[in-house]
Amino acid sequence: MKGKSLLFTILFTFGFSLLKGQVVPMPTSQVFLEVPEQIEQGKSPVISIVVKIGSKDHNNFQGFLRIVLPNGIKAISPQSLPVSFSDSMFVAVKLLAHNVPAGKNVIRFELENKQNETVTHSETFYTVDEKMLLRLINEQANIIYSNPNDSVRVAVTLANLGNVKVKSTVLFNIPDLMGQKNSFEKTSEINAGERKQVLFTFFPSKELVERSEYNVDITASYGTEKILIGASKVQVQNLSSSKRFIIWDNNVVSNNLLTKGISLNYRTSGKNSELYQVFGGGNLDLPTGYLSFSGQLYSQNPDFKNAVLTNTKLQYYYNNNVFSVGNITKMTEITLYGRGAEAQLVSEDNKKQLEIGVIDQNYNIIDNVGWFQDSYGAYAIGSLAFTKSTQQKYTGGYVIKYDPYLQAHHNVGLAQGSYVFNKHWAVSGKISSAFSKYNSLNMNKNSIAEEFSYNGKLGKFLLNGNIFNSSDYFPGNRPGVLQIQQSVFRYSQTGYNFSANFTLSDYSPQTVFNSINFQSRNIYTNANLAFPSNTSWRFNAGYQNRYEKGNSYFKFGEVINGSSHVLTEQVSWASYGRKHSLMLNLENGLAWFEKRNKPQLQFRGRIVYGFYWFNVMAAYQSGSSNLSEYTHSIHSAISDFNKVSAGFYFNKSFEKLNLASSLGGNFSKDQLLGIYYNFYSNLKYTPSKRIYAFLNLGFNQYRYTSYFGENSLSKMFSTEIGLSYILQRTIPSSKKKGRVDIFIFQDNNSNNIFDEGDTPAYDYPLEFNKVVFVSDRNGKISYTNLPYKEYQIKAGANKGWFNEENTVQLDKTRMEIQIPLHQTGIVKGEVKYSYDKRMTVGFTPKYGGIVFKFTSATGKVTDVYTDDSGNFLVFLPKGSYRIELDITSLPVNALYEEPPREISVIQGGITNVPQFIVGAKQRKVNIKKFVE
Repeated sequence: MKGKSLLFTILFTFGFSLLKGQVVPMPTSQVFLEVPEQIEQGKSPVISIVVKIGSKDHNNFQGFLRIVLPNGIKAISPQSLPVSFSDSMFVAVKLLAHNVPAGKNVIRFELENKQNETVTHSETFYTVDEKMLLRLINEQANIIYSNPNDSVRVAVTLANLGNVKVKSTVLFNIPDLMGQKNSFEKTSEINAGERKQVLFTFFPSKELVERSEYNVDITASYGTEKILIGASKVQVQNLSSSKRFIIWDNNVVSNNLLTKGISLNYRTSGKNSELYQVFGGGNLDLPTGYLSFSGQLYSQNPDFKNAVLTNTKLQYYYNNNVFSVGNITKMTEITLYGRGAEAQLVSEDNKKQLEIGVIDQNYNIIDNVGWFQDSYGAYAIGSLAFTKSTQQKYTGGYVIKYDPYLQAHHNVGLAQGSYVFNKHWAVSGKISSAFSKYNSLNMNKNSIAEEFSYNGKLGKFLLNGNIFNSSDYFPGNRPGVLQIQQSVFRYSQTGYNFSANFTLSDYSPQTVFNSINFQSRNIYTNANLAFPSNTSWRFNAGYQNRYEKGNSYFKFGEVINGSSHVLTEQVSWASYGRKHSLMLNLENGLAWFEKRNKPQLQFRGRIVYGFYWFNVMAAYQSGSSNLSEYTHSIHSAISDFNKVSAGFYFNKSFEKLNLASSLGGNFSKDQLLGIYYNFYSNLKYTPSKRIYAFLNLGFNQYRYTSYFGENSLSKMFSTEIGLSYILQRTIPSSKKKGRVDIFIFQDNNSNNIFDEGDTPAYDYPLEFNKVVFVSDRNGKISYTNLPYKEYQIKAGANKGWFNEENTVQLDKTRMEIQIPLHQTGIVKGEVKYSYDKRMTVGFTPKYGGIVFKFTSATGKVTDVYTDDSGNFLVFLPKGSYRIELDITSLPVNALYEEPPREISVIQGGITNVPQFIVGAKQRKVNIKKFVE
């Protein structure tokens, strides 16, 4: 019995000791792990998280804290940390965020036991706001190609520096590419933090190959709204050995008339009106000057019977001189127009000019009536300027004209002059004296017209004025006119701008065949003050006074008058980027009219809203604003004149469809003109830069009551359709032209003559008047159609050969030039830094872009730049040079005090320049010594 008791005691004691040395696994519910619910993104990329772990029943636990991280977040501390606790403990975790995706990113913490079993876990969210940041990187400023059969490759890089995946669009546009599509889009998706190259390849057209250089415009955007990322440009240079001098014209359409092509046009107005039209023009470049032709032929019949040929002329341009035959128009105080011939002679310095011409007053070139049969006119006008800018110019001339309707011969003498006193004051004046002989009445009349103008500055006021006066029987464009105009403007830096105008106009022309004389007087005064504006709002206020008098409103010859005093206000607003705009104009005041005993209230308001390509307008008027409206309301027995009008305008281009469109309409209603509707639509389709077609539609309707009380309705529908083809896109030269042939050779014996031992320089680049060429296998370059003048030629240094820049004067039809190349020497050097880092503050060495100036014995300076390693290498002709380091290209706090160095360059050799040692400025150290 005692043996059994002893055995039990031994076993119990041994078992208890084993149990006491072992950690018993705790139930999962007894272990906890706590982390913050959410972590906000801060300015620092370092994320600090404090994790609390513990035991609810205070038992011992040993295991690991494991961290599961999303993309873009890395652990600074280990991702698996050993932990041991019996109560609770805190664990500090350091993470690093880089290119973390936008949104909520889950960070998971897992507590594992020693058997790698997950006991408990917890999650927190690292929230990152969306960041849209993209860059367009263009590493190709220039592309050079010499084989016209090769393709051109344009590459750009898009860098997504944000944290969101985006869809990008890169638009490559070649403005000078004609006859085919010239805009190309490349789309791609770019992940956050990714850099992607976008490549565009094309074959140059014949027209592009003929150009010395052209641009490829690059625009990058993202999203469906095409938000702009950036824009850049690549210049493509053609390095062929043979070129023709060309100036390209990007504006071959002038005032809707094609000047360098042909256009066919058909137009209808109403039911019975048709018009067929052919117009166009072109140039022919000649060895001396050029010819220009333009014409317009139209007829009401499709077979062009009874056609009219107008706006037609043939011109020859030589230097500053122009010789023309065809339709001529000459504007002076007496206007001449019609068939004729003209010569404009101008001196080389533009100081002297003579114009002579004859015109027959009939504009149809192919009229059955012979030239100068019914009417004629002639003129001779000369000008003399004392400065090249023609600030002081004097003109004199003589004009004769026969008027078949009045059977009158007019002789007019002209004199005109201008003078500039200084940069603020200038005056001009002219006088026209006429002698007219009326054959049918056997009567002579003398008349005159004078005009004086000035502009100047008085203090802060800008002034300008004009006075014109002519006799009642003057045969020119403005007979019987007295007109005085005066304007004042004051600009202030405070934003308050003041302007004022005064105009007086008397009109009383007379004719020898009509005893009824028309008389009219208008006096108009206004003043306006513009208030300071911010980026969106503008406000103006002003005052207007108008006085009218005339004898053509009631019974002819009865004179009536009227006047008004009006206040004006204008308010305008525009959103950021000018996407939306709004403008309100108000006029309110009183008007006095003869035959009315009391003043009449007058009001006008107009509001305009604009949105990019769309505009809408509405206006209202109450009360007569002038004598014409007032007298019509009296005749129509209307007590108060009022008018309502509205309109809209739409103008938008659809580039992908090569279509431009505009659409508009107007409505107005008043007692003077009745009810008026107008609608129009214009479409222009451009499949290529040489061809375009257009369609114009219009409709208008009038419903009005005539002056005599009769009701009337008028409707009209119009159609116009046309097709145009551009023949030329170049600008001719009026100068003499020649050809330059250049031969480039390697002058091995340095005698500047191509002889035995010398070799042609193949594939050598040369710049002629900023146009780059490359020599062919025979070392030759040709440039044709060059205007006579002085040109710069730069061969430069290439492949160890060199030639100095020189100037040539082209003054003959063919010029041959030889360019000898001399072998250069190579100069090498480098920059090194030597400084004590402990004694400097805020100094960072710089290696790339340090500038060295090489000055030759002739004084020519060549700038040389170091690479990213601080090294430089340059090819120079043999000779002596002074090398100077440009200290402005060194980094801040750099120290370099060595004097310029002298070197000699050996032909075909290598000159190694000793290192350039750059130091750093040291900080000041204050040392205090204590002495007993």
